Amino acid sequence: MERVIAELATQINQEGREVCIVLYGRQPGMYYALPEGVTVRFPSGKFGEHLRWARTLGRMLYFRREVKKACPGMVLSFGEYWNSFVLLSLAGTGYPVFISDRCAPSKRLGGFQEVLRKVLYPAASGIIVQTHVAEEIYRRRFPRQRIAVIGNPVRIISGRDIGTKGREKVILMVARMITSKHHDRLLQIFSRLEAPEWKLLLVGGDALRQHLLDRLRRLARELQISDRVEFAGECREVEPYYRSASIFAFTSSSEGFPNVIAEALAAGLPVVSYNCEAGPAELIRDGENGFLVPLFDDTLFRERLQQLVDDKALRQRMGKAAAEGMAPFEPSAVARRYLAFMEQGIRLPVPKPTPA
Repeated sequence: MERVIAELATQINQEGREVCIVLYGRQPGMYYALPEGVTVRFPSGKFGEHLRWARTLGRMLYFRREVKKACPGMVLSFGEYWNSFVLLSLAGTGYPVFISDRCAPSKRLGGFQEVLRKVLYPAASGIIVQTHVAEEIYRRRFPRQRIAVIGNPVRIISGRDIGTKGREKVILMVARMITSKHHDRLLQIFSRLEAPEWKLLLVGGDALRQHLLDRLRRLARELQISDRVEFAGECREVEPYYRSASIFAFTSSSEGFPNVIAEALAAGLPVVSYNCEAGPAELIRDGENGFLVPLFDDTLFRERLQQLVDDKALRQRMGKAAAEGMAPFEPSAVARRYLAFMEQGIRLPVPKPTPA
């Protein structure tokens, strides 16, 4: 989500618009670089868990004050847990607020959050979703809302070789080490491949306090494949891995819009992925640029990987189709679609600036 926000802010700024990012979380910070034309505002002081409701109210007042200072023509909010915070904080200001949930579209957030969404989302000037599956679900839940389907901007993998020249015999997966990504199933699948010269490369670190990395290393030893599995850990620069691998595998069971699949395709990698509820089917054309596998059908997943391992020409053909199909997700094109949708949805006059 942070990467998408940074990319959109950069592209919208390059379109000649002023962009201000207001951070308000527990530990606000920017992981990705931004151009000088993008302003970032930080809250003072740590959030802390003591007197949480009082601190949350303080963050809401800070956010409302900073938005008024910026006096934007429109506000864009990301995040299923944060959109309600933004809508509530800006209630009564008149600013057009556009929101986008980034999780699997059928995900339920719990009683209180669901009540907030039901009450607050109709007040948004528009909802941006990432997939057509999400659009269908949100149109049923919010039938009077303006909704647009806009996929994420996909970073350009520079210097890629769309063919197989320079590629290594590596199956790559990029994902946080959390249970919903099912790295353990991929290890099991890889152990059953007839591919003694191939290596499985897992890029991503422990997340959400699940501490899976040690367990996955132990599983690799039990499967007797530890000499052919590399755990790269958390990594800021993923491009070299996309450029050198030959196949991308993805065993996640819950996605909003899987950026890593999009990046792998843009890098010319054929992808084998579970066809979870939303996301992979928006990007993978089964049999053309990769393979979609029914959720948890690990026998078919192994067969599809084996096809690609055994057939260099198939990898080359699918990789070429993968890269050629990513033009709609080029960052500047995605940013223009965001701007067009938001500008069409502005219905209220912009408030006058509040003196600092």
